[in-house]
Amino acid sequence: MSKLPPTEYVQLKGFLQAFTERFFPSNLALELRPVALLEALESEVRRRYSSAYASLRKHGRIRNEVEYYLARGILADQSLNLEAEEWSELSLLVASYEKQATNR
Repeated sequence: MSKLPPTEYVQLKGFLQAFTERFFPSNLALELRPVALLEALESEVRRRYSSAYASLRKHGRIRNEVEYYLARGILADQSLNLEAEEWSELSLLVASYEKQATNR
């Protein structure tokens, strides 16, 4: 993984600091803030992409890279406890997309 340029690091650090100050009370223990922040960011990402996942399942195929990486992430996240049938279907969709991508 490459390092962030110093200017980008400063921008990201500033964003996370502002986000933390706005959405987490100042009396929250400092050691808990990173965990709470990551959980909040994770839930926001899931919320944004839940409709994309529903669309992917509705169409029964992966249509682009965004859907592909979304599906891969869902398969990799063991905390989701997917039903075996859903996991199998999603695995087949990913495998099919990967096969198509190698044939291009």
